[in-house]
Amino acid sequence: MPSKITPSPVLPVEAMASVASRSRKVTKVPKDLIEKVSPQVWQEVQALKHEYKEPKRWPTRLLLDTPTLDYLIRDAYRLSQTAVVAINEPGTVCFVSECSWLELAEKMKQGLYGIRVNFGEFMQQVMNHYKLQLLPMDAQALEKYRNLTALTAPTKRITCGWLAAQALATGATLISPDGHYELYRSQGVKQLW
Repeated sequence: MPSKITPSPVLPVEAMASVASRSRKVTKVPKDLIEKVSPQVWQEVQALKHEYKEPKRWPTRLLLDTPTLDYLIRDAYRLSQTAVVAINEPGTVCFVSECSWLELAEKMKQGLYGIRVNFGEFMQQVMNHYKLQLLPMDAQALEKYRNLTALTAPTKRITCGWLAAQALATGATLISPDGHYELYRSQGVKQLW
């Protein structure tokens, strides 16, 4: 004897969409993971004294400063045209320092920057989405830092000295709107903005 087939209930479109959204993981763009940012988040960034022009030859290794990373995530229109072209140049490797992630974590502790997920997830989403490489603070960079003479005032962005040292150690060009790096140009630090 054939079994009786019971028709499945028809779900409204809204219910089907709800089930579908739960069954697959939706990857958000990093900008959507940011909850709030204080207007004072980068108040210690010093204005540039020199205007940066497009280089004749684009660097192949870039180190993004922390404000540059933030602008890339939240509002790419705040990046300079030169920075946009350099970051998107074919064959370019873009690094983000551990120091920049530490600086961003400090901004979060101060209540100047808020995210909707845990820090590790935010960092991983950003690194993957923009295809960035993590740059550790290694012994060579620490030695470069120890020998820098044009250190900025410690109450400003100590991160500038760390990133300048890493740029020197790796041969990377800094992408930054911060004029503090101009103090390191005489020691070989290259900067674009």
